[in-house]
Amino acid sequence: MNATRRRTLLGAAVIALALAGCAQPDSNLGSAADPTNVAAASPSVLPPPTLSAATRERSQRGAQDFVNYWIAAVNYAVQTGDINPLEAASDPQCGQCQAVISGVRDSYSDGGYTQGGVYRLRSAVADVLALDEQPTISVTFDRSPQSLMAPDGQVRGSAPALTFQRCQLIMEWSDNRWKVRTVLGASLVG
Repeated sequence: MNATRRRTLLGAAVIALALAGCAQPDSNLGSAADPTNVAAASPSVLPPPTLSAATRERSQRGAQDFVNYWIAAVNYAVQTGDINPLEAASDPQCGQCQAVISGVRDSYSDGGYTQGGVYRLRSAVADVLALDEQPTISVTFDRSPQSLMAPDGQVRGSAPALTFQRCQLIMEWSDNRWKVRTVLGASLVG
């Protein structure tokens, strides 16, 4: 297997695992709606995510709303290859965030692209006992199946759909805005 193919497959695994890997399925939640029905917009028409007024509040509510933006930034990066909004929304020291960014960068570096892999946020709830300066948001989400495509349209890697996945995002207020500082859960890579 050549180095480019290995890097592409690693990129696919990182993207697929970066959020989903942090989650453990909750068997008590029952079955979910089929996440394969989550439509992915064409990269040429997908607008970049926008921050709502609520995401600019320095409060648990603001941090909780910012998670919606962050998930939209992940979806935008995965679907378009444009990592700028995700980088701006993620602390540079967030290993899981950087793994997603690197995976997207690697997948698109040679003209490849991604089909699917769209995250649907089921809930984002601020933990009551979290610090006000670093609120912890408990997240439950689904992800549609994902295929990483070569520039010629050949499938280079894939990941199955995921339902009712859970993780926690620790937020931080920095430079008058929220950022994802840490994603808590199981190992994201490997």
